[in-house]
Formats: sequence, structure tokens, C-alpha cells
Amino acid sequence: MTPELSTLLYSEDPDIRRSAIEQLQQQEPDLETVPIVVQMLLDPSPGVRDAANTTLKNWKNPNVAAAIAPLITNRQPTVLNIAGELLVYMGSDSVERLIPYIHVNDVDAQKFAIDVLGLIGDKRIAPHLLRALDYKDDNVAYAAVEALGNCHIAEGVEKLKTTYKYREMLRHAIIETLGKIGSRESLEFLFEQYHDEDPLIQFAILEALGNIGDAEVIPTLLDIIRQQTQYDLRTAALRSLVELIQKSGTSQHIPQGFQQYFIEIVLKDKGKEHPWAVESLMWFEGLEIWPPLAASLGTEPQLDEKILAYFLREPDKAFHSALSIFATTPEPPFAVLRLLHDALGQLNSADFNDLLLAISFEDLTRVLEYVEHQWNDPNPEMRQIVVDILFKLDADRATVMLQELINDTESWNKIHALELMNTIEDERIPVLLTQLLEDPDDLVREAAEQELRRRDTNGMLQFTPN
Repeated sequence: MTPELSTLLYSEDPDIRRSAIEQLQQQEPDLETVPIVVQMLLDPSPGVRDAANTTLKNWKNPNVAAAIAPLITNRQPTVLNIAGELLVYMGSDSVERLIPYIHVNDVDAQKFAIDVLGLIGDKRIAPHLLRALDYKDDNVAYAAVEALGNCHIAEGVEKLKTTYKYREMLRHAIIETLGKIGSRESLEFLFEQYHDEDPLIQFAILEALGNIGDAEVIPTLLDIIRQQTQYDLRTAALRSLVELIQKSGTSQHIPQGFQQYFIEIVLKDKGKEHPWAVESLMWFEGLEIWPPLAASLGTEPQLDEKILAYFLREPDKAFHSALSIFATTPEPPFAVLRLLHDALGQLNSADFNDLLLAISFEDLTRVLEYVEHQWNDPNPEMRQIVVDILFKLDADRATVMLQELINDTESWNKIHALELMNTIEDERIPVLLTQLLEDPDDLVREAAEQELRRRDTNGMLQFTPN
């Protein structure tokens, strides 16, 4: 480093100090420069600290990690956060520099060192973490437990099992860590503890089983679901089962007999257990699961999307499912209209005509009346879906309703009608649009003319505007 640059680093102006540090990014780090930049992490100026942080990241080497490590004894949260971030970024270069701090006579430094090493995930720290499990300070021991899980150190299972017996404060963390390790010894221990512990530990065990992602756990979870009488624990088991299936990528270990069990939960329970059972049902095939899935629409938006995607794999059956809901539910949720709308959109003309002929007049009337009732819904998506459905099921009826909007004295209703007609490809639409060319409102006329011109570019009509 040149004397001029060294002078700039100690300037009273923070902008000059920041600029000097940025110049150092282009130089190779040496034993003289690295400690100086590390000290700049303590600078009162945020801009200077940020520049020092960036420079040290660009320099990534063992000398940088060695200079940063002592900062973990600092008591300033800002300094600790920057130091921790940098040490994690340095990765394996930081490990040997941090290990000694696990055993210093400073519980805060011990915990911080263990936390950082756990995030790095280097298994070289295993013997030091196992030693730290015996430290008296619960926070330090707790950090060691978590780090063993983050590093997936299987050789720590036996020590964790022993620690579990005499350190009650660590039990929840030990359960979580055993779930992360996921070895056979971990599983056996979790199974053993489930029936002997209080509900809080049982919850932790169920969560750990779900996190393991091993299909071998599925039969045990199914037994718990079947035998568990406590509502909250059964819900937790269901949630873990769904998460486990998603992680393992297979549901082949789910016996077919569980299908009826999930159906019963879905039909009887609308509480917090319900969504997990719904997701479980979608692992099975067969028409018997369609009614409970259909009845579940409206539970929550994310679940609705999954159910709709499942149904729309077979649009004809989805169409019938939607009709059955309209027949049995006075006020179906919006998702049912979505189902009907999307099913109609995916059916080809021949299939649609066959389905339409098979619908009774009473059923069709019931659906049309309900859909028509949603015509003035404030939700624009709802209004667009309504007009799309009406034009597919009864274009004459839809035309009459649009005609009413066009004849309304309020210009807003006419604009509303134009918006609805924008996506409808029906021979009646240009006729309705032409009527609006004579409207006294300039905005209405311009909008109608614009839409007619758009349709004309597709060769749909010819017209002469006034």
C-alpha cells in the first residue's frame, strides 16, 4: 500500500476513507493491508463499513478469515453481524480460525462461533461440538445441538441420545437435529420417544419425521394418524406425511385403504386438519375422490389452485363436478365458478355439445340463474368469468344482459359492457358494438370504435364509423 493511500484511509472525511478502501479492492491482500481493512468494519460510517465488507469479500483468502475471527468477541451487534456474514462467506477458510473460540471462557463468543460454524457446515467441527454438549451454559449447548443438525453429523447421534436424558432444556432442539440427521438410529430413537413424551415433544417428533424425507417413515406416520385421537397431533402427523411425500417424491407406500380415511376427514372436518387431508387425497385416482375435493373448493386460495389443476386434467369430469356443486350448494365459492369456466374453456366443440345435451333443463337453468346472479359482482375477474360462462352455455341470455347494460343511462355501465365484450368471440358482439357508435358519450363511442377496429383486423367485419 502506498503512503498516499494509507493517508487517505485515515482521513476525517468518510467519503475519502470509503474511496480509499474501494481502491484497495484492485490490489492483492497482504499481511499489512488486511488488518487495516478489517478494522474499517468498526468505522462509524455505514458507507465505509460497506466498502470494507465488499473489499474483504473480493479478497477471500485465509488471511482475511484470520483477521476477522477475533471480532466475534465484539459486543456491537452491527460488527458481529458483519463479521458473521463474512466468516460464513469465507467458508472452510474460517473453520480452523473459529474452532478455538468454541472453548474460550466467553459464552457469547462460544455461541457465536458455533452458530457460524454450523452455517458453514464443515464436519471437521464434530468433536468440538460433541464436547460443547457438556458445557453448562444452555445457550452454548443448544447452539451445539443445532450445529450438529446443520452439519448432518451422524456420529453425534449417540451423544445426543445421552444428552436428551439429562438435559430437558435441550430436548426440543435434539429432536429437531435428529430429524435433520435422519439416520436409522435417529429414526428408532424418535419412534421410541413418541409414545413416552408429552404433546409438545410429540409435536416436535412429528415435525422431525416430516423433515427427514425418507419413505421408510411413511408407515409409522400412517399408524400415528390412524391411532391418534388428539386432534392437534393428528393434524401435525397429516402435515408431516404430506411434506414427507413431497420430499420423497412418491406416494406408492400409501395403502389404498387410507383413501376412505382421508375422504372422511375432508367431508367431516373444515378445520386446520382439512387442507392436509385434501392434499393427501390428490395422491389417489378415481371418481370417488372428486366429490370431497369439489366440496373443498373455497378452503384457501393455494389449495384451490391445486384442486383446480387436479380436476382440469379431465375437463369433462370437471364440468360435471362443477354442476353437481351448483345442484347441492346454495352459495358455491368463487373457485367453483372458476372450475366451470376453465373446464368449458378446455372442452372441444364436440365434447361440449355432447355434455350440453346430457344436462337436464332444470340443472342448466339452476346454473344459469346462479351465474346470472353474479353479474354485478364488484370483482372484475368474477364479471368476466360470468359473461364467458353465459356466452358458452346460453349466448342469447348473455346477449340480453349485455343489451341491458348498453341501454343503461350510466356511461360507466356501457364501459363495463365493452370490457366484458372484449374477450368474447361471438357473432352477436359486433352488432352490439355498432349500437354504441351512436352513443352520446365520447369515451363510449371511442372505445366501441377501437374494439370494432381490433376485430376488423382479424377479418371479422367491415364498418364505417360516423
